[in-house]
Amino acid sequence: MHDNVAGDGLLVVVEGIDGAGTTTQAGLLVEWLRSRSLSCALTAEPSRGPVGALLRQVLSGRVISRLPDGSTGPLDNGVISLLFAADRIDHLASEILPLLREGRIVVSDRYYHSSLTYQALEGEWEWIRAINAQARRPDITYLLDCPAETAGARLASSRQGRDIYEKMEVQRQLVDAYRRLPSLLPDENFQVVDATRPVAQVQDTIRRDLASRLAGGVDGEGR
Repeated sequence: MHDNVAGDGLLVVVEGIDGAGTTTQAGLLVEWLRSRSLSCALTAEPSRGPVGALLRQVLSGRVISRLPDGSTGPLDNGVISLLFAADRIDHLASEILPLLREGRIVVSDRYYHSSLTYQALEGEWEWIRAINAQARRPDITYLLDCPAETAGARLASSRQGRDIYEKMEVQRQLVDAYRRLPSLLPDENFQVVDATRPVAQVQDTIRRDLASRLAGGVDGEGR
């Protein structure tokens, strides 16, 4: 993964399993940054681009593959991995990098760490890392640590549909995979956040940490 370029803005990533609260926390963080009159932008993966739109259909099970025996099934994991990598490069080129060049703080709900956990369950970790090697390294990644059972209960109460990864056994494996990431990527900045707590407490932890990393007039009170 590429390092950030001097003079860039800040790339902040929020990661975790489905139900950990990444979308909620990323959105609240951007609201707080804007309340501080800091130039920022919220984005997410899969992106809003053409490959991202296809990926959302893949994850929902609406795009399937016809197998040699005539039956149908989900796309091959390698194909999905390559689609995510392609979407990420498009996402960077069309949205993230231009915003960073403007000096903005970009908060992304998921990034390549999702590929290194989700797709790596069925694929070779080093290969998945290699196909994402052109992606810019985040300045800080907040890993929302949450047991699969807690996340599953949240999902059950918040929506009807499930994507292709939302099975309890898979979610438990993903929790372990996320917990290994800091040791597998020792050159990156991770902050592990206990996401079992109430939303406001999780957000306060993230805000306090980010405030301490920002240069200039942002205090560390997390408000």
